[in-house]
Amino acid sequence: MTYIVVVLVAQAVISGGLSSYLADQKGYSTGAWFFVGFLFGVLGLIACAGLPVVNESTDVYSRDESLVKRCPRCAELVRIEASVCRFCQHEFNDRTKVIQELESLLSEEDEGASFAVELQEILKYLGVEHEERQESTENAERKSNPFNN
Repeated sequence: MTYIVVVLVAQAVISGGLSSYLADQKGYSTGAWFFVGFLFGVLGLIACAGLPVVNESTDVYSRDESLVKRCPRCAELVRIEASVCRFCQHEFNDRTKVIQELESLLSEEDEGASFAVELQEILKYLGVEHEERQESTENAERKSNPFNN
C-alpha cells in the first residue's frame, strides 16, 4: 500500500515539475501550473503542453516604459521603433520627434521669455501653430519689451 502512495506522489511531483517548466517556457505562471500538474498528473501536463506561447514582445513593452512612445494623434502607446502608429496610422518621422522634444522644452522652460520666443519661432518654421502657442508668444514679447504698450 505504501508503495502505491509513494509512486502516486512521485508521479504528481514529476508532473507538477514538468508542467511548471513548460509554463515557464511559454510565459505562464510556474506556481499555478505546478499546482495543476501536481493535482491532475498527466492530464495537467497535457493541458500545459497545449497552451499557446504568450506574445513576449507585447509583455516586454507593457512592462518597460522606455521602449514605448505615445502617439501624438491618438495618444496610444506604440513601440519606440515604430514609424507608423498601428491604431491611427499616424506616420512618425524625425520632424515629429523634433516637435515633441521642442514642445517638452517649451513646457519645462520658465526662466526667460526670449527662450520661449525662440522656441516659438522654431515651431513656426516647422509649420506647427497653435492658438495657445501664439498667445503665449505675444505675451512673452510684451514681457520682454517693456516699452511697448
